[in-house]
Amino acid sequence: MKNQLLIFDLDGTLFDTPSAIVEVFSGVFSLTDVPVPPPESIRSTIGLPLPAAFALLTGESEDSEQVTDCVSRYLAHFRTLILPKAVDLLYPGVADGLGLLRTNKITLAVATNKFQASAEAILGASAILPFFAVVLGADQVDNPKPHPEAVERILQQTGADRESTLMIGDTTHDVQMANAAGIRSIGVTYGVHNHQQIMAAKPTHLAASFQDVLSIIAENTWKGKAYA
Repeated sequence: MKNQLLIFDLDGTLFDTPSAIVEVFSGVFSLTDVPVPPPESIRSTIGLPLPAAFALLTGESEDSEQVTDCVSRYLAHFRTLILPKAVDLLYPGVADGLGLLRTNKITLAVATNKFQASAEAILGASAILPFFAVVLGADQVDNPKPHPEAVERILQQTGADRESTLMIGDTTHDVQMANAAGIRSIGVTYGVHNHQQIMAAKPTHLAASFQDVLSIIAENTWKGKAYA
């Protein structure tokens, strides 16, 4: 059997962080002269790199002083508001499921539009960082999602092939990246983007819970075997 590689998104896929992210964004804007955007506007930017998200919400360029200041404030709020809740923010079944996947010798990776340091921090705070062979943040690539660069980099680092690789994510950015890289995908509907949005991006599979994710992986990896 070929070596299996699973690439996971982070926010909205492994962690139930969308509401917390909206809270942090709102807190950042409350400290600036920019009016606090509606929660739904903030939520719609989740999945984008932070500079792109703040640029979209402020109408400024990504390299503007205002956006740079917002990103810095966000990172500080992230450390104080989200990291302490990391374990509780894991979706049900994530920790045990990842452990079972590693027991079955499947290689795991993370491709996220979070900054590298923030991604490693929340994975470490929730005690699941050791499960992953590669963690790749948006600041580690020239072209973040939905560009396929992150997938290409992870394939190179792990030595896996496309036919044995699966991307799991909750936004159209994740599915579009997988499609552009020529790999299969599981679009999850319990995160940021809803069923209709995910389906429009044409994922290979659809999952309504992390248990569904595990079941799809099992069905496509070990025929005749199931998770306990």
